[in-house]
Amino acid sequence: MKVGRPKTGTCKCHPSRPYYSNSLCVECYRVKYYEKHREKLKKDSRTRYKSNPQVQKANRLEKNFWTIERFDRYKKTQKNLCALCKLPEKTKENLSSDHDHKRKIPRALLCKSCNTGLGAFKDDSVLLKRAIRYLEKWKRIKQ
Repeated sequence: MKVGRPKTGTCKCHPSRPYYSNSLCVECYRVKYYEKHREKLKKDSRTRYKSNPQVQKANRLEKNFWTIERFDRYKKTQKNLCALCKLPEKTKENLSSDHDHKRKIPRALLCKSCNTGLGAFKDDSVLLKRAIRYLEKWKRIKQ
C-alpha cells in the first residue's frame, strides 16, 4: 500500500500529524486499510507463504535462533539422529531445532519426544536431576 504526499491540514484523530487520505495520518490510514481488506491481505500472505517452502522453513528456524545453513549442518553432523536419544525422528516432521530460551542460542536437533520432554522441565537442570533421582529410586524398589 503506497501512501501519497501529505495534504494540507492535520489528521482528525492526531491533530499534530499531517493527513494523507480521508483526513487520516499514515498510521490511521494503514489501520483502516487493514481492517477493510483484512481477509484479502491474509489470503495473499498465506498464498505467498505456502508457495515458498524455503521461506517457511527459514521463518520457523529464525524464531528459534537458527539458520537453514546451521540446521542442515547439524542434521548432517548428527546423522539425522536426535542429540539426546540418538534415534531418528519417528514422525514425518524433521528433527526439532532446540534452543536456549534465556541466552537465545541454538543447541542441537532433537526428536519431538525429547524436545517436548525438555520443554516440560522448562530447561531446568535442577528439576531434571530430581526427576532422574526419582526414577532411579523407583527402579531400585522391587515390587
